[in-house]
Amino acid sequence: MNEHQAVCPQCKREVNFRKQGQIASCPLCGFQYQLSEPPYLGSSGQTENQVLQFFKVMAVALLVLAGVGAALAGILFVGCALIFRG
Repeated sequence: MNEHQAVCPQCKREVNFRKQGQIASCPLCGFQYQLSEPPYLGSSGQTENQVLQFFKVMAVALLVLAGVGAALAGILFVGCALIFRG
């Protein structure tokens, strides 16, 4: 079975890296890197990020509502001033 080739960052050639335990090495120049597993998708960091994003969205929504309320109060104030200017 053919393995996938990759470009070695040191010698810049396409090679089949040799895997020995948790280390892969280039057979031509000897460049090595450590293999690792991809991160778990349900990690706590991502959950904290989602909670923080939720609070940011809620803060923006509250600021928009406060702005709309201030604009309506201003319109009401101007309307009352025009009606009762006597």
